[in-house]
Amino acid sequence: CSASLSTVVLPTALAQLKLESPSLNIEWQTSLMNEMPNQILSKKVDLSIAALPVVHDHLHSQAFMRGRMVVVMAGDHPLAQQPVLSLQQLEGQPLLLFRPDMPFGQLLAQQIEHHGLHLHSLLSFTNAVEAVALVKQGMGLSIIDEFVAQDSGLTVVPLAEEIYFDISFVYSRFEPPSQAALHLMRVLRAQAVNVGRAIAGFELPNS
Repeated sequence: CSASLSTVVLPTALAQLKLESPSLNIEWQTSLMNEMPNQILSKKVDLSIAALPVVHDHLHSQAFMRGRMVVVMAGDHPLAQQPVLSLQQLEGQPLLLFRPDMPFGQLLAQQIEHHGLHLHSLLSFTNAVEAVALVKQGMGLSIIDEFVAQDSGLTVVPLAEEIYFDISFVYSRFEPPSQAALHLMRVLRAQAVNVGRAIAGFELPNS
């Protein structure tokens, strides 16, 4: 799965999956999205859970859950009491942003450019877990996904700009998902429904 899903989304689902199927052997790892196609097509993994859609001729990428980007900071930061923050309010602040060549970095860069802003990053990171560690060291604020943010211990402030991302199941077009993969997909879909983040129209693949 994408690292951004490794702190809350996947652990919750895997715990439920193990509860429902105690004998099921589960192997789990985080991956960069550009590594997922090779892992799936070489049959190293049955199923990937990507924080953004993966486009590949030989893969299905089905969005099932929607997330949102938020701002995180230390509890004593001057902006920590704000009910909401706009990208413009972050101009001039010490910011830590995703690397511009990463999918989340590209998503944010598009929004920043769309609003005609210039947000300078003191240090660029690969995944949101790294951002949390840097913010905890007093380096500034960051914009990350809501799922890592909620488990970070940092103050979380919504963005005025609604920057969404679609979490997707990614699997091979050449063979159907295994029964274990389908079970995990059902658990994750139910989790998305429970937290009000399910994407309408999603249907599980046939086994």
